[in-house]
Amino acid sequence: MTTIAQMRESELNQLKEIFSRIGIKVDFRKTSSNSFEIIVNDRSTSQVLDLKYGQRLDTLMSNVFGSICGWIYAELKKYAQNKECFAHECYHNAGDLGAFIRNDISEVKTKRFPIWLIRALRKYRGNSWWIGAPIPADHIFTSKDGCFISEPYNMEMCDFEELIKFCKWANFDFYVTGKSRHFPGHTFRVVIDPAGGAVKWGGLWCKS
Repeated sequence: MTTIAQMRESELNQLKEIFSRIGIKVDFRKTSSNSFEIIVNDRSTSQVLDLKYGQRLDTLMSNVFGSICGWIYAELKKYAQNKECFAHECYHNAGDLGAFIRNDISEVKTKRFPIWLIRALRKYRGNSWWIGAPIPADHIFTSKDGCFISEPYNMEMCDFEELIKFCKWANFDFYVTGKSRHFPGHTFRVVIDPAGGAVKWGGLWCKS
C-alpha cells in the first residue's frame, strides 16, 4: 500500500526529473511534514513548496518555475553595477515573459469590434465615433464570452469619466483588472460587457 509520504516523494522525484531535462538541478529540503524548501543548483531559493493541498503536477511545476525565476533574479542582482537600473530592465523584460506565457492561454474569439459596440458608438457619436472614442482601443479583442477587451498602457481621469458616461448611456457594464494579455505588468485590461445592452444593440460581429 502506497503511503502519503511515498506519494510525496514520487511527486518530488518527478519534478527533479522534469527540470533536469532542461538542465536545471532542482532538489528539495524537508522543512515540515508537508513543506519542502526548493533548492536550485545546490543553493537555497528561500521558497517553500507546500504539498498538503494535493496540487496537480502542473501546479507544482509552475510553483518551482516561479521560485527559480525569483532565485535567478536575486543571484544576478548581486552582479549588477546599478541595482535600480537592473531592476527596471528586468521588470521590462518580465513583461515579455508574461506576454509569452499569457498568449499560451486561449481566450481570444475575434479581433473584430462586436456589432453591438459599433452600433452603440455610432448612435452615441455618429459615423466619426472612432475619433476620440469614449472607449480605450489599444490591443483589442473580443473574449469567448462576447465581452469587448482593450488593454491600454494608461487612462486618465477624463478617459474613465467618458467610459462611465458611455456605458451608462448604452446600458453596458465594464470593469478593470491588472490581468492583461499584452505586456503584463505594463498594461491593464478594460472589459466591456454588453449585459442588458446586447439585446438593444445586437450580437453580430463587425470588422474594426
